[in-house]
Amino acid sequence: MKNQTLDIKKLIARFGGRMELWRRMNARGYELSVKTIEKWGERNSVPSARIMELLELATYEKHPINLNDYMVR
Repeated sequence: MKNQTLDIKKLIARFGGRMELWRRMNARGYELSVKTIEKWGERNSVPSARIMELLELATYEKHPINLNDYMVR
């Protein structure tokens, strides 16, 4: 089976980009910097704990996401 990864830039864009994602996450109580989000895009990687926060944020905002929509095949 081939490794599958998430398209992190697409995931960040789904939340309105780095600045908007930062604003929304901090408003929800998830403290992080814009630079952290920028590094996710550069590495195309997000720590699993942060993925869980993104899923929770999307659900809280009543727009849940399916990570399968962001898989690079």
